[in-house]
Amino acid sequence: MDIFLIICKYFLLFMIYSMIGYVVEVTSVSLKDKKFNPNRGFLFGPWLPIYGVSSVIMVLLYGKKASLDNIFNIFLDCIVICTFAEYMTSLYMEKRFKVRWWDYSDRLLNINGRVCVENSLLFGIGGIAILYLVNPFVEPFVDNLSNLLKIILTVIFLILFVADSIVSTDAIHKIGKDLIKLSGAHDATPEIKEKVYKIVETHTNFLRKRIFKAYPKVRDIYKKRRDIIKDEIDKFHNRSLDVKIADFVKKNVKKATDEVIKYSNEIKDIVKEKINENNRNKK
Repeated sequence: MDIFLIICKYFLLFMIYSMIGYVVEVTSVSLKDKKFNPNRGFLFGPWLPIYGVSSVIMVLLYGKKASLDNIFNIFLDCIVICTFAEYMTSLYMEKRFKVRWWDYSDRLLNINGRVCVENSLLFGIGGIAILYLVNPFVEPFVDNLSNLLKIILTVIFLILFVADSIVSTDAIHKIGKDLIKLSGAHDATPEIKEKVYKIVETHTNFLRKRIFKAYPKVRDIYKKRRDIIKDEIDKFHNRSLDVKIADFVKKNVKKATDEVIKYSNEIKDIVKEKINENNRNKK
C-alpha cells in the first residue's frame, strides 16, 4: 500500500507540474502573440507531459537536497535533463509520425533544430524556480492529502490523461498518414492524386485544427503539400479540358469543311448544268 501511495503522490506531482507548464507556455505565447492562444502541446487537455516528467525527475533527484550551496550545479542539471527530454520527444515524434513538429534551425546554437541554447537556459531557470520556489509548497500540499483523496484524484486524472493520450495520438497519427499520402501522391497518376486529396480533406476536423494551432509548422507543411497536389489536379483537369476542346474543334472543323466541299461541288455541278443548258438553247 505504501508503494502504491508513493506512486499516486508522484503521479499527482506529474499532473500538477504538467498543468503548470501548460499555464506558463500559454501565458508566454499569448503575451508574445498579443492574443489568447490556449493551443499548446499535442494533447488536448491543459497539460504538457514534458514539463511533468522533467519536474518529477528533478524533484526525485534534488527535492530534499536543494540549497543555495549547490544551486549552480542544479541549474546545469536542469538544463541537461530538460534539454535531453525535449530532444528525445522531438526525435520520437518525428520517427513515430513522420513529420518535424518544431524546428529551431534558425536559432543560435541549436542541435539538429530540435533543441537550442535559448530554450535550454529557460529550462534551467524554470527548474530552479520549481525546486526552490514552487515545490516547497506543492509537495507538502500533496503529502498532506488524505490517502483516499490521493487515490481518487489519481484515478480521475489517470482516466482523463489516458483518454486524452489515445484521442490525441489517433489525431496525430492521421495527420502523419495524410502527410505521407500527400508526399507519395507526387509520383501518382492524376486520378490517384485526386482520390488522395479527397481522402485528406475528409479528415479535417476539430482535433486536427487543434493540433495545427499548437504546431503551426506542421500546419504549413500540410497545407503546402495539399495545395501542391490540388494545383496538379487542377492542371490535369485544365489540360483534359483543353484536349477535349481541341478534339471537338478538330472534329467539327473537319465536318464543316467536308460539308462546304460537298455543297461547293453541288453548286459547281448546278452552275455547270445551267451553262450547258444555255449553250444548248442558243444552238
